[in-house]
Amino acid sequence: MFIYTLYTLTGETLGQTPLLEQAMRTARAYAAARRVSCVVECRRLDTDEARRVLLNADGSMVKLWRAA
Repeated sequence: MFIYTLYTLTGETLGQTPLLEQAMRTARAYAAARRVSCVVECRRLDTDEARRVLLNADGSMVKLWRAA
């Protein structure tokens, strides 16, 4: 099971959801409306492994983890 958390670039938590599509849709809307980037973190609950992506105001996305 996963939990998705939306953050501002300053680290403020904006919300959490267990639904990927809801997290991404909300992050894209937030970034576009405020013309700022934001971060979505996907955390695996059983291992506590986390991966983050940066969503930019223009709709582009940058992964913030290294491939193993």
